[in-house]
Amino acid sequence: MKRNLIFTVCALMLSIALSLCAFATEDSAPTDSDTKDGITAELYILPGSGSEVSVSVSVALAEEAVNISNLSLELTIPDLFDISSGEALTKPDLAAGESKILYYTLVNRNSVETVGSTPATEELESKGCGAVVASTAALFALLMSVFFIMKNPKRGAAFVFACLMILPMAFSAGAVTTERKIMLEGEFEIDGTEYPVAVMITYDHSFTEQKTAGTNGMEKFEITYYYGPQGQDLCNEEYIKKIAECGFTSIPVEGYDPTINKTALEYLRKYGMTCSGLKDNRLIHAQTLTSQAEIDALVTETVNDYKDYLDVIKEWWIRDEPCATDFPALARVVDALRRIDPEREVMINLFPTYANEKQLGTKTYQEHLDQFIETVKPPYLSYDHYHFQKTATRKGFFENIEIIRDTAIANEIDPMLIILLTEHMSYADLTKYQIEWEVNMCLTYGMKRISYFTYWLGAELLAEGWSNACMDTTGKVYQHYYDVQEINKWLLPLGNELFDKTSTAVFHTRSKGGGSLEKGCEYYSSYGDLGEINTSASVVIGFFDDGSFMITNRMYNDTASARNTVEFLDIASGLEYFDTASASWKNAETEGLTARNENGNLTVKLEPGEGILFRVIEK
Repeated sequence: MKRNLIFTVCALMLSIALSLCAFATEDSAPTDSDTKDGITAELYILPGSGSEVSVSVSVALAEEAVNISNLSLELTIPDLFDISSGEALTKPDLAAGESKILYYTLVNRNSVETVGSTPATEELESKGCGAVVASTAALFALLMSVFFIMKNPKRGAAFVFACLMILPMAFSAGAVTTERKIMLEGEFEIDGTEYPVAVMITYDHSFTEQKTAGTNGMEKFEITYYYGPQGQDLCNEEYIKKIAECGFTSIPVEGYDPTINKTALEYLRKYGMTCSGLKDNRLIHAQTLTSQAEIDALVTETVNDYKDYLDVIKEWWIRDEPCATDFPALARVVDALRRIDPEREVMINLFPTYANEKQLGTKTYQEHLDQFIETVKPPYLSYDHYHFQKTATRKGFFENIEIIRDTAIANEIDPMLIILLTEHMSYADLTKYQIEWEVNMCLTYGMKRISYFTYWLGAELLAEGWSNACMDTTGKVYQHYYDVQEINKWLLPLGNELFDKTSTAVFHTRSKGGGSLEKGCEYYSSYGDLGEINTSASVVIGFFDDGSFMITNRMYNDTASARNTVEFLDIASGLEYFDTASASWKNAETEGLTARNENGNLTVKLEPGEGILFRVIEK
């Protein structure tokens, strides 16, 4: 009796162990796996006895993978083996949020007399290779039940009941437009020989970019600068003409005195430019007043004084890099201007992330931005960040632009960045590639205006050793004038094209040379119409609400390794780029921008700091 009881317990424990092994098998790491476009695919290879090998392929669609259709699977096996045929995975069979596992048994034809193969599992049940172990456990339990019923009907009935309890556990063990594909590869070994197995999953990907509320606050894309000719230099028509010839569209007028400002505004009108920020001493004095009535009176006087130039003036300059303690005073002046002159906006520029708490007036940078928006209610967000220093690049460029982008989108206001141009203090003498890098990063992140610091070198800046702006007070023209002039030629049409688009996502690739990601940044995986890519070095990719995307080389040094090659793995045809010379979209392949490599894939080469806007048509 004791012997039968011990045997019963041991048999029951063995059955449970076999059932649990099914779960353990399912939790084991797959031979190969990949996730792309919301599809997770896994390949499992489980060598069987003798010449048979079990292969299973798990395919799961995420809930958000609603743009996947015509899903199918192709399994490639060694020539010496036969395989059962499997059903193609089609959209009705596998919808978003569902999964399916296909089973195959590979049989070496040289080891059997009759060539044949085991039929593939066609159901949608979530089963995996653990089902083999589970079936073994069930069969063992069934045989043991028969044995015990014959030996002892009562104890046999009890054992059958126990088996019925564990059988569900055994059988429930489960594995956890553009044509695209996912490739999985593995191998198995029989008698010391390794054999390869490959799975290709193909599907149609129809991407529709998420529509957003968009941002506003600016009329159109503008190219400007911060700090230009001062005082009487604004009355020099040749200086204003040179600014227009450099490709600027809207510039600050920094005369402070109405007589000087009006002269400059006349020249701006003559040369087709507007004023991006008029500096008048009365608007600066208004920030020191606490009486709203006095502020209103001073603002009214100022606006009326420029009534003949309101077609040229687009914004009133208010303040640069204010502390949070200044926000209430700024809010009173902004409120007055908004009521008295609602057709023009105000220009207030903010600190970068590397400002300290005393400068910010808040514990964190985000708090500084939030207080500014809540108190002042600006039409847009402007900030400066100077990335390139003489000894190294300053950390935080991407963290800063991520914060500004996210905050601007959340508050539905346009963002802009004032970038470094002029060598001064600890800041570097930029190459043309570095300037282009700054400009293209701004566009990739959805900035709506480009501003350079500085255009001008006054006598006091020259005395301090500042160099290589665009011009100085003596009329000297520097190399950066010609660099900026060349950049502005393609920047204006590209900025115009991007102006009405809303940034929806920005990613960085993992390719070597790009360094580690800064806070707020995200690594790229297949997204949108772009899909999967290979790059020889790191790039930054910005996506927009019309489905277009801008790829910018994160490398900016004038070296061979910084000349980046991007390979498009998922775009076979229909790739267009925005041609800035003609301000129109053109076919990337027929125009020679892209070429086919040895794999037959489209590739494009990016110069240091270069960015190109793409889209895919006729999917």
